[in-house]
Amino acid sequence: MTVLKIASLPAFQRAPDKNIRAVLFYGPDLGNVREKATGLVKAIAGAVDDPFQVARLEDDKLTEDPGLLADEAQSLSLMGGNRAVWVRDAGAGFLKASEALLLADKPGNLIIAEAGNLDKKSKLRSIFETAKNALIIACYADETGSIRDLIEHMLRAEGLSIDEEAREVLVGLVGGDRLASRGEITKLALYCMGKKRVTREDVLAACGDAAGLSLDTALDHLFAGDLVEADLAVERLLAAGTHPSVFLSSAARHVARLQRFRVECDLGRPAEAVVRGARPPVFFSRIRSMVRQVDIWDSAALASAATSLQTAQRQTREMPQLEEAITSRAVLSLSRLAARNSARRY
Repeated sequence: MTVLKIASLPAFQRAPDKNIRAVLFYGPDLGNVREKATGLVKAIAGAVDDPFQVARLEDDKLTEDPGLLADEAQSLSLMGGNRAVWVRDAGAGFLKASEALLLADKPGNLIIAEAGNLDKKSKLRSIFETAKNALIIACYADETGSIRDLIEHMLRAEGLSIDEEAREVLVGLVGGDRLASRGEITKLALYCMGKKRVTREDVLAACGDAAGLSLDTALDHLFAGDLVEADLAVERLLAAGTHPSVFLSSAARHVARLQRFRVECDLGRPAEAVVRGARPPVFFSRIRSMVRQVDIWDSAALASAATSLQTAQRQTREMPQLEEAITSRAVLSLSRLAARNSARRY
């Protein structure tokens, strides 16, 4: 089995296995795929934009000439050192070219390829998962903790620290695409040039339009039982490019937060006191909605919602071609449940 966990990638970059001929990055988070592939190209070749050290190939070129991949894999650098063969948008052309190359198993330059989401029946995925001389690495949407680490790391490199509230606002704005997140953080750092600390006001001024329609708005409509508003909000998010996996993971985190609030309420604290005292804080514009959500969702209903979201997340990974339909169905189910809870409570 040649599946490499993303956490093991840095070790491979530091000391690449000479027996590995090709590495394939794939997944729904194309920004994350691009970032990881770029990092490996730089680690191998020392640069990403040096034509002597990096050969860039597109899938359509490999469709026209499958032998081009083998030619570049065997080509020596005119300047000495290691070369990398970087394939973008790997598809049918790369499949045909790499299948023959991996079977031949000749030493040469490392091939680093990027692909979109590949389901379990994908032939390209199957070849890389079973080949002894290749690696395959899945790149999924960033979890919130990873985004927070990215924010801290990038701002620290610019001599900036960030308030806790400002960081949470930025997490909500940048979403799950890692390249988009880097772009917004870079924009924020430029905006705050000359300062030492980033505030919430800085984030809203520099990145306030980053998410378009806020995920938080959609989630508040959903869990408050606003059927029509929830459906429209999620439809607009998906149409604007928010990946279903990002929405589902955000919804799962929202449920986990409501569960923590619900536990405190079950111990006797008023919902408003729980929400207003939350850390990290709930933004003032959402307090009223969050209090309502805590009131209408009991522990059993939240546990059921968490299970439904886990099921939907698993199904989108198993059937990526149906991910939007699966997400829409989960939204409808949860918003109906919230509406019933609300009707009983109010």
